[in-house]
Amino acid sequence: MRECNEPLSTAEANRRFYREGAAAYEANEDCLCSERQQARLRSALDDALGLLAPDPLVLDACGGTGNVGTMLQRDGITPVVVDVSPEMTAIWDAKARRDGVVAEIHHAPIEDFFGADDRAWDMITFSSALHHLEDYTQVVLTAGGRLRPGGLLLTIFDPTSASRGMRVVRKLDWVGWLVLKNPRGFADTLVAAARRSAARRSAAPADGAEHVGRLAERYAYTGIDDHALVRTLRGAGLEVLAHERYADARLAPMRFVLRRLERPSSFRLLLRRPA
Repeated sequence: MRECNEPLSTAEANRRFYREGAAAYEANEDCLCSERQQARLRSALDDALGLLAPDPLVLDACGGTGNVGTMLQRDGITPVVVDVSPEMTAIWDAKARRDGVVAEIHHAPIEDFFGADDRAWDMITFSSALHHLEDYTQVVLTAGGRLRPGGLLLTIFDPTSASRGMRVVRKLDWVGWLVLKNPRGFADTLVAAARRSAARRSAAPADGAEHVGRLAERYAYTGIDDHALVRTLRGAGLEVLAHERYADARLAPMRFVLRRLERPSSFRLLLRRPA
C-alpha cells in the first residue's frame, strides 16, 4: 500500500483516473467518437500498413479501449494491447470478443512491459498516449529499439507544445466539451478544484500531493515538444517518414480559431527502423 508521503506515480494516476472514467471516455472522447478524428486515424494506419508485409505483429501501447485495435481488426489484424487500466482494456476485450477474437492484453505501465517482454514488433502504435507518460521520450526510444528491421512506429493524437495563450484555449475547449458531453465529469472537476483550494488554504497536503487527473493528463495542456522528439529519434537512427502538425480541437469554434491563427495543436509521427 502506498505510503501517504510517497509521490503518486504517473502510471498509478492513470490507473486511478480511468477506474471510474473508462465508460465516459469510450462514449465521449473525440478521437474515438468524431468522424473527423476517425478518418485521420484511418488514414494514418493505411499509410503505415501499406509499408508492411501481410499479418504484421502489432503492439498497441497504452491501447485503452481499443481505438487502434478496433480499426486494425477490420483489416484482419488484432494487436497486442498494453495499458495500465483494466477498466479500459475490458471495453476493448468485449469489442474483440464480439468479433470472435480473444485479444492478448497486458495490464502494466508500458515501461514495465518493455522491461519484461523481448519480442520484436512490425509496428508499435501510440494513440492519444504520449501525453499520459512521465518520460515519453525514453518510452518512444525504447519502442524504436523493439522494432524489427523495417518496422514502424506510429504516434497520433498528442498535443504540440503550447504557449500560455494556447493553454487557455485548450482549457476552454476541454471545459466546453465536459459541459456538453459529460456534465457529471464537469461537476466532479469543480468539486475536485474546490477541495484543492481548501487544502491549499489549510496547508493540508492533497491526496497523492497532486490532483490525480492533472497528473494522469500530464502534458495535455503544456504539450509535447514534437520537434525535439523528432531530432532525438533521428539521432537514434530512426527514419522519419511523416511528421504532420495540424490545428484541431474538440469544439468547432476552437478549431476555427486555431485554423485562422494557423496554430498547430496536435501532431502525428510515422517512423521506420531502417532495414
